[in-house]
Amino acid sequence: MRQLISLTDHLIKAGFCSPEQIDSWTENGEFELNGETTATGIYPFDYTYQGIIILQEVSVDLNYILGLVSCWLLEHDPERERLELGNPSFSGDPFDDGTSDLEIRLKFYEKPHYSPGSGEGAILINSISYIPSEYSEDVAEELEGVLVND
Repeated sequence: MRQLISLTDHLIKAGFCSPEQIDSWTENGEFELNGETTATGIYPFDYTYQGIIILQEVSVDLNYILGLVSCWLLEHDPERERLELGNPSFSGDPFDDGTSDLEIRLKFYEKPHYSPGSGEGAILINSISYIPSEYSEDVAEELEGVLVND
């Protein structure tokens, strides 16, 4: 649920609401066994979930909030279309005092990577201990002095 946590933090840091005015959680989560190995570990599973963000009694323009969400998604979740996650949705309740409650729903996909190691969050797969880790594919541009992408 790293993406939902990160997006929620992004909205709080924008400064238009206090942490007490925002809440987020997940619904309809599904995970699938994976087992894909990498040079530095394994992806034991991947999962999708519905993220829900509730903003309470905010007094900022809806377009600003949806702009913040959209820009975050474009930067941090560029594979949404390829993964067929669909568009986010929202609903709101305006109040007489100029504030409103807003609910934003969006689907996320995550694929956690685990590297060999021990400690907090360790899991055991085929008698090897793995811990959660970040993974990025480093692509070699040279191999023993030979250009790879010529």
